[in-house]
Amino acid sequence: MCKLSKKLKISLSIVTLVFIFFGLTTKNSLSNDNNLKIIALIEEIPILSDLVPNKSDVVEFDSLNGKIITMVFDIRLISKSKIYSFYENYFKQERWKRINGDHVWEKKIRDFRKKIFKIEFLNNETLQVKIITENF
Repeated sequence: MCKLSKKLKISLSIVTLVFIFFGLTTKNSLSNDNNLKIIALIEEIPILSDLVPNKSDVVEFDSLNGKIITMVFDIRLISKSKIYSFYENYFKQERWKRINGDHVWEKKIRDFRKKIFKIEFLNNETLQVKIITENF
């Protein structure tokens, strides 16, 4: 079994702590800009605490082409403009590409893989989010 020197262990610990600190700082700065809090990450995409999930309306399935997650949220506690603004800023910071001029963003993961995030408002009280991870 490989034994690490004491200096290497300390160096790795420091690097890990710095990485965690900057990761938390980045996520907190996103939520503080708009007075919004992040409660979870799904496929590395933040979900806002002001979105109330309808747990019976969450669908997740895998296919040969990838993974699809569909969630429906009650949005009576938050305005559409705050939701749009938060995700617009987040995806811009994370270098996602906006497609179709609407509320659809895409990011290439590797050579042929990509993720798609889509916001659809079903009515004034309900929001549907789709996260698609394609494995092409």
